[in-house]
Amino acid sequence: MSPLPGSVEGLSGSVIKLKNIGISKYIIKEKLKASLDAISYMTKEEIQKELVLKYKIISGVLSLYDDKEVCSKMDCDLIKSLQFVKRPSLIDYDNYSEHFRKYIYEYLFNNENNDKSITETIIKIIDITKIYQVSISNSVGEALTFIISVVFSIILYASLSFLYIEKYKPYLNILPKYYWYEIIIGYTFINFVNITKYGKVTLFKCHLAVFLTCVGFALHWLPFLYYFLINFPKHNKLSSWCKKHKFIYFCVNLFWNFILTAMILTTHYNPNAIEYVGEKKYKVCKLEDDKAILIILMWGLLNGIIYHGMIILLFFEWNYKKIHFEVRITSMNVALNIIAFIILIAIQYLKINYIHYIYFNSVILMLMILSNFLLLFCSRIYLAYFKIGNEEKEILDEIKNNFLDSNYSGSSKKTNKTNKTNNTKHTSISQKIINIHYRNVDTTIIDDDDLENSYSKSHNENNHNSDVIN
Repeated sequence: MSPLPGSVEGLSGSVIKLKNIGISKYIIKEKLKASLDAISYMTKEEIQKELVLKYKIISGVLSLYDDKEVCSKMDCDLIKSLQFVKRPSLIDYDNYSEHFRKYIYEYLFNNENNDKSITETIIKIIDITKIYQVSISNSVGEALTFIISVVFSIILYASLSFLYIEKYKPYLNILPKYYWYEIIIGYTFINFVNITKYGKVTLFKCHLAVFLTCVGFALHWLPFLYYFLINFPKHNKLSSWCKKHKFIYFCVNLFWNFILTAMILTTHYNPNAIEYVGEKKYKVCKLEDDKAILIILMWGLLNGIIYHGMIILLFFEWNYKKIHFEVRITSMNVALNIIAFIILIAIQYLKINYIHYIYFNSVILMLMILSNFLLLFCSRIYLAYFKIGNEEKEILDEIKNNFLDSNYSGSSKKTNKTNKTNNTKHTSISQKIINIHYRNVDTTIIDDDDLENSYSKSHNENNHNSDVIN
């Protein structure tokens, strides 16, 4: 047997394994003095000498190893030549020790083909305790993802300049300017969710990711929900209220998202949870509060209601000529978003490492935002650029009439309603839904008789076309 080599020349190494004795800060004053006396007694040189001689323990009182009586029982020269190395401060030291010995033994005894270098072995040993971070300096892929996110955000904000160019205003005036700002801010929030995963994982970043996600999706969809509500083809109180109080509508909806987000921020996140990627370890944000999970489910339910509301409105307004383009484009967008959500949920349960998860998550979110941006904003810029020539006056008049028709009056409603009350009572809910969907009218507000006539006309035209073909 020989002593282990130490880091200082002439000294051997030995791992310290000891027991710690301390006094609780919550101890009552009456017992504090007695505790101090007990520790003082146990650490006295005479008591330590007695323990060394009787039980042959290694004492922390190094002066004992100059005592002749002690040296007659112990190898004082060996003990004084040792360089004591403190054991790593780990929660699971047994796991550390197991892997440490495994890598050393693999290199020393199972390395016949020299396929394991000393450098690789040392890196593996370091990785047992080292916590890695997702950093843009780690790889080209991570740096590229970060740069694309930043550049894309700059492009999003730069695109708002089209709102102030006369050539494009008719195509973008379907929503107030500040609604477009809210949409772009929402895109940016969602875009920067994955950037919170770069660098050191902190509680602030965990909460920031939740805030950006919740508020980002709310800012993204609420303006378009408003647009289809106010263009609903049948008179109703909700559409009327939204048209008159568009700012209050937005504040009320955003308020609920802020409430749910604030509730999540008060819950406990564990930013020290460990995610293994091969032999490397990464800190991740992990919810350890059942209440927070319930709140996130509530937020998901709220967004599910918004999506279902959008789908229902799109179904109702599918044949409405005035907003034909908006209905088609938004339908495509909703479908793509639903697919993206399904993929995002699926990768949560796939057994892939943390780095791949961040890549997939980043790419899917960026593709989703890009598709939204291209379909809902850039498509209008495209139409304006290629159709503004000879059709400018026609388009301007059409959009103007659309909004004039949308500003319906209460008196018109009452007059039509009085004449058609009996017919409405006898119309089933399902029939009303079908009537609204199949209407083929250009006016914004219609009543039940108009719906039935529109549906009958459309149905008869289809039958006539069928007879002609036959």
